[in-house]
Amino acid sequence: MRALVVEDQPEIREAVCMQLKSAEITVDAVDTARGAIFQATTNKYSVILLDLNLPDGDGLTVCHELRQQLVRTPVLILSVRDEVEDKVRGFETGADDYLTKPYSPLELMARINALVRRGTKQRTCIYKTRELELQTRARKVLLNDELISLTRREFDLLQYMLEHIGDVVTREELWECVWGWDDYPLHNTIEVHVARLREKLQDPQGQRIQTVRGVGYRLAV
Repeated sequence: MRALVVEDQPEIREAVCMQLKSAEITVDAVDTARGAIFQATTNKYSVILLDLNLPDGDGLTVCHELRQQLVRTPVLILSVRDEVEDKVRGFETGADDYLTKPYSPLELMARINALVRRGTKQRTCIYKTRELELQTRARKVLLNDELISLTRREFDLLQYMLEHIGDVVTREELWECVWGWDDYPLHNTIEVHVARLREKLQDPQGQRIQTVRGVGYRLAV
């Protein structure tokens, strides 16, 4: 396993690197946004640990830029910013997980391992309905043969619903299987992603992605 640590505080950067190395993880470390983008687009990593407060830019911009360049490496944000709005913005830019400082070293390793396991389980498959087509390897979604742009989380959410098409999936199930975080979902996080997915799928009335009140959602056949 190889990790990229993006952290501008020397003491924190050294501590994280030492912890990862003690777990036999190969580590590269940078302290700037520019260095993070260069390393992540040049090398292949199992996970990226990304601080938000960098001297030459914001970590959210780094994450967004990596996704724009089709870097699919799992990103775990490590930040002192603990407001709900900060976390939601992190997820919207393509981050896979968010851990606030200070954190337990054991929890950090658990989060890393969970992200890496999910990445290695990704399957090559094509899901189709009468109007939708989702290609897992290419990470493309077609609506009536027209390519639509989804964020990483929107894509994963739609893929999970397609895997369980016609079934009711609960919010707890979505949180565990799509987000994969150990803590309880942030207020309205799932609802926000579903609303945006409906908009992109031209489903403002929720006829395709149906709400099952008090339970969760169903993707109609």
